[in-house]
Amino acid sequence: MVLRHYLTLTTEILNNVDEKDVHKAERLIVLDDPVSSFDLENRIGIISFLKSQMIKILRGNPNSKIALLSHDLLTVYDIDKALDEIAKQIMLQIGTEQKKMTFCLLELDKYETSDFRRKKRNEYSQLLKAIYEYAKKTSADYEIIIGNIMRRALEAFGTFEYRKGIEEISCDQSILSTIPDDKRDYFENSMYRLVLHGESHLKERVKSLTDNNFFATITAEEKRKTAKDVLCLMYLLNKKHIESHFAAMKDDVGNDAINDIEKWLGGIVINKTGEVST
Repeated sequence: MVLRHYLTLTTEILNNVDEKDVHKAERLIVLDDPVSSFDLENRIGIISFLKSQMIKILRGNPNSKIALLSHDLLTVYDIDKALDEIAKQIMLQIGTEQKKMTFCLLELDKYETSDFRRKKRNEYSQLLKAIYEYAKKTSADYEIIIGNIMRRALEAFGTFEYRKGIEEISCDQSILSTIPDDKRDYFENSMYRLVLHGESHLKERVKSLTDNNFFATITAEEKRKTAKDVLCLMYLLNKKHIESHFAAMKDDVGNDAINDIEKWLGGIVINKTGEVST
């Protein structure tokens, strides 16, 4: 949908203008939520497309400005990465001088803007806590949305740690090689199942325009098993990362969570099917 709107905008800009001169005029372009809920499965492609178009606009006229707005945290991280890459690629000709492109990342909160990167964030920690509580059966509040919570947490983790989405991490051998040999096959297959469940169900949701739950078609027990797998995998990839987030929680969840994750990891049975003990 966003891509269609952008192409419509491009058509209007091209109207009565020679194609080679289209980016020479000074432009102010505002894109509101460049990745919508209907575009999630194509997010990487859309961000890549927008990146290529922004490069053309900024190279065409150094006075052009682009503003991208989004309420989705993962989209903001993706845009930040894209803009950082653009800034490294583009040197703007300002008069007789060449200057690097600059950009800022701001957050609007109660009618005031602040530096997005400097603000202490807790959304990610809350996702981890929700996954843990669901895995432990201490909360039934997340039954409908747990699939989305797990995917969001993994996407955020991948962006923080590797600047990659979970689809890329699931087949990146340089990342998977950091997992101990006796558990690597299990977690590689577990992550692949998570990717498949999310993508296949998303396609069905887009067709029916209903149901935001990626995991509506699997059992609660399988969801809890996957929740354990997600926390165990992240713990194996970066132990200190998970420890620090749970340690920052004010209740007793932190210490209990690390102990449980260690227990779940120890309970993995290395056989043809692989299971996490409950």
